[in-house]
Amino acid sequence: MAQAIFLSIVAGIASALLSGLLTPGSVLGALLMFVAPLPLMIVGLGWHSLVAALGALVGCLLMSIGLSSKAALIYGALVGLPAWLAAVLLPMIVRHGMALPKAQAGRWMGAAILGSIGFYAVVIPIIGALTIDADHARFVQRLSKTVEDLFRTMFEGGMAQLPNGSKLSDFAQLYALMLPPMLTFLICTMLTLSLWLAVRIVQRSERLPFPSVPAYTLSLPKAAPLVFVGGMFLASVVGYVGLVGMLIMVASSFALMMAGLSWMHFRTLGRGDRPIILGTAWALLLFMGLPGFVYAFLGALDASLDFRRPKDGSQPPNL
Repeated sequence: MAQAIFLSIVAGIASALLSGLLTPGSVLGALLMFVAPLPLMIVGLGWHSLVAALGALVGCLLMSIGLSSKAALIYGALVGLPAWLAAVLLPMIVRHGMALPKAQAGRWMGAAILGSIGFYAVVIPIIGALTIDADHARFVQRLSKTVEDLFRTMFEGGMAQLPNGSKLSDFAQLYALMLPPMLTFLICTMLTLSLWLAVRIVQRSERLPFPSVPAYTLSLPKAAPLVFVGGMFLASVVGYVGLVGMLIMVASSFALMMAGLSWMHFRTLGRGDRPIILGTAWALLLFMGLPGFVYAFLGALDASLDFRRPKDGSQPPNL
């Protein structure tokens, strides 16, 4: 009991420090934010989900004392709650997937894990937007005003126009429209990276509560590309419905991109040049970004055509 409490306190403090809310404006803090849920996920998977929950409460308390109750709420929604949910749901997902036939297990687990992350990444920005204003037009107007005021404080004398002649208010409105999709992508990246690292760390400590599943076995079902298409249709609607559609497009694109990268890892198994191929693929994604659309297209093709099924009809590799 004492060990669990100690671990939860340490994990909560570490997670709060990694979140970047206590050190705003720091480049290092912005990078470490992507692994803010990691300490909570490690103790949640390696010990118990309640240890992660207690650590999240410690992090919220630290945020409330050090900053404000609003910062504690943001930390809880973006870091604490999803870390606890991951510790609760991931063992259930993997155990259920392992009971399925091998040909279905990878698709089901990929859909459950990436789908859960994407769903959370869509719901949280929508809830946040609704708490600001229930009317979408007023929400965009208020967010644009906040962004514009923030930009004006960055320039002496209150700059009204950008150097190229564009109005600062127009730029602020465009930036405000981009913020919710950017937040969705941020949540997807943060949770996926932290979860992958947590599983590897806990596995090395031999405390993983479920059988290890290689990431390259995870794929998506055939209906996955249709989720993106559905989001695209919703995005054409005005108001919050359109915003939901836009966020669904971002979340589904991220899931398809992960599936495409998983397929690349799968197809290069046993190749001598595998480190070079994968290293180049990840470097292009991290430093350029645009290859992500290619990987998402590969993920959509893999989901639709099932590239991973052996042509000779044999069973896929063991999970």
